[in-house]
Amino acid sequence: MLLVLAGCADTTRRITPPAVHAAGDVPLVVQYETSHGNDHVSQSWWYLRSANRIEKRIPDLGMVWIWHRHKNRVTMQQAWLKERRAIDYTTSDLKSTRNLPEWETLRHMLDPSLLSRLQPRARRSVMGHPARWYAGKIADTRLKILWMEDLGLPAEILRTRRGHTSRVRMTAIYPESQAPIQPIRLDDFAHMDFADLGDNEADPIWGRFAHPH
Repeated sequence: MLLVLAGCADTTRRITPPAVHAAGDVPLVVQYETSHGNDHVSQSWWYLRSANRIEKRIPDLGMVWIWHRHKNRVTMQQAWLKERRAIDYTTSDLKSTRNLPEWETLRHMLDPSLLSRLQPRARRSVMGHPARWYAGKIADTRLKILWMEDLGLPAEILRTRRGHTSRVRMTAIYPESQAPIQPIRLDDFAHMDFADLGDNEADPIWGRFAHPH
């Protein structure tokens, strides 16, 4: 659910946001955009990171995913903004659906050990932050990652597999206090435990969420 990023080399020309101080758990709000191949249509989405909370928000889809860390456990909420409904997943639910992520992968947008399998290339600056390109091939996938060294986030990743290229790039980054959006609150949403979702299939909305396809 959390997209791996890919992008091109001109990210820093688009916006000069407020400076963000280096620290792994400083609350950040980051905007990315995703595109595929030669398709000129892109999708913008948001990544919000704090010490024990990660949020991914896709406005075009009206959907939000929120992960929380509770010591050695990870839980998730999947929410629909228009319907104001949310499904709550326990750690066991995520394990049973094979969707339990490593917290470090969530915090860094990818498995940080992936960089050790790629070749380091040129250094550069991204929005005032030190960054370095990494490139290489893993299995049948070619990767180029522009890694922001102080923030532990990818600014860009270009991924090519079987002739298909996916591209995501960072377009803005803010301290949470200065961001145009804030972490979403789900207090007034109707909530359903994932384990109970199948018992509510008669409900026209919960039933649709239980069988999205």
